[in-house]
Amino acid sequence: LLPWIEEDIGGLKNLCHINQQKEDMLYKFIDKSLLFHCPVKKSSRSQMNVVFTLSTENLEKLFIQEAAQAGIIGVAGHRKRGGCRVSIYNGVTLEAVEKLIEFMRAFEKKHSS
Repeated sequence: LLPWIEEDIGGLKNLCHINQQKEDMLYKFIDKSLLFHCPVKKSSRSQMNVVFTLSTENLEKLFIQEAAQAGIIGVAGHRKRGGCRVSIYNGVTLEAVEKLIEFMRAFEKKHSS
């Protein structure tokens, strides 16, 4: 194992638990949201790359722009299919996902009709 997994994370089992928490938190928020939507059925969702759409293409562009201004980069989805995507690989902390959800919640409150 890489030393950081053992020393900083507490081992591979704990890393898997943290990754599951990140995935659960983010999908739970998206699934309850009125503004964000995950187009992937639950049985086929990725644990590491969470894709979602917003109610309009203009809102997606605005979300990507405001996210970048808030220091959340790389959320644009596929160049042809659009949407948004966030990667929550092993190096992404639980706190970073919590901050992303806080940002998404504030964006939703600001832009919901």
